[in-house]
Amino acid sequence: MGLAIISCKESKLKITSKPQVITSNLISDVKIKTGVDLPKSCLFIISTNYARLDSDILLFEIESNMPAQFPKRLYLLPQVDALQMAKYIERLGGISIGAPKEWYSGTWQISNVQCSATLVTASNGEYLMLELYPTRQP
Repeated sequence: MGLAIISCKESKLKITSKPQVITSNLISDVKIKTGVDLPKSCLFIISTNYARLDSDILLFEIESNMPAQFPKRLYLLPQVDALQMAKYIERLGGISIGAPKEWYSGTWQISNVQCSATLVTASNGEYLMLELYPTRQP
């Protein structure tokens, strides 16, 4: 499992608080592995592996006027939870989201990987967290 190009399992990617413009290779790899079509203008914040859950986590900053396209609908969740999720994403990425407006979530399956997306919208943009979990084959 894992994202060969960006997974910390495969590379020694440094976690930085400065978002970086993503490459077309990364956009393509995310599309293949998750089904999510990222806009070319989004910023890549981090990629890390959460060993306890054997999952890869990817975090992006997206301009509100250039949304990502998802293979399955994301659902609006309670406003109270948006603040909690925003704080988690801020700690994870070393970033400042500000006051979150809305929080969306969705889960789907791509081949042998379960993907979870969390999208937090704020006044300064949108923050997308993708979590990839390998599914066990019988």
